[in-house]
Amino acid sequence: MNIRQMEFVLQVAISKSFTKAAEKLNVSQPSLSQSVLKLENELGTELFDRKNNLSLTQVGQIYIEKARLILKLQDELNNKIVDLVKSNKQNLRIGFSKIAYNFSHKHIVKLHETHPRSNIRIIQLNSLASARISILNSNIDMAVMSIPIECDDIVCENIYREKTYLALSKSHRLAKNITKKHPKINIQDLKDENFILPRDSYKSRECIDDFFLKHNFKPKIFCEVEFIDIAISLVALNKGVCFTTEIFKNTDIKLFDIGDEILDKTIVVAYKKDKKLPKLAKEFLELIKL
Repeated sequence: MNIRQMEFVLQVAISKSFTKAAEKLNVSQPSLSQSVLKLENELGTELFDRKNNLSLTQVGQIYIEKARLILKLQDELNNKIVDLVKSNKQNLRIGFSKIAYNFSHKHIVKLHETHPRSNIRIIQLNSLASARISILNSNIDMAVMSIPIECDDIVCENIYREKTYLALSKSHRLAKNITKKHPKINIQDLKDENFILPRDSYKSRECIDDFFLKHNFKPKIFCEVEFIDIAISLVALNKGVCFTTEIFKNTDIKLFDIGDEILDKTIVVAYKKDKKLPKLAKEFLELIKL
């Protein structure tokens, strides 16, 4: 007994004719008749009453009932396998800001391990403007950023809050002999320090300027940089101080608690409001929320 024989018997029962069933199944009538007869011999009983217009016998009725269930299960199994294969070949285009990538790269690795045949494309986003344009133009499926994107057509889901610290070189006068992990520091004690800040066109710079305004502090700006790792390298050389998160900490700097949450980073996942997320994007969203 096999699946093909079940299909043969089912079609004969529907057609009430070996000839018509053979045409439907695209096989010869003798071949079909021999296959059904062979099955009946294996079962030790007839499935059709050949003297009564090929009506089903009692055993034939039971056989048809169970055969339908088996064939349905086979279809479901085939569809499940096809869906699984398709899901493993999915594409995902995801953009990251520098800070957001350092927070979430482990989730990308996990996603690729789960779907090794998928094509996951990572795009670096250097500004909120580039993220917004890429999402709205459907150049990417989603973006992971350290600052929310303000746009009515974009959904932003808060994922994680990353505390911002002031970074000083370990050789700095205020950092020497400090053993506490994140000692507090008063921004007013840094009026003579050189600040290394993001470019004034960046949203993060706007937040820093608001922080200075809130504390009535006018910084001495040593230089403006595009990437945080450049600022960190200058701080490590004791050329100035900068704001950063623990993600970018290295062995040559000390992080100080500024006592204000205004500069803390909120990691968000952003995507187009009216666009259905691909299955792979939904899985990534669930992973990053864990």
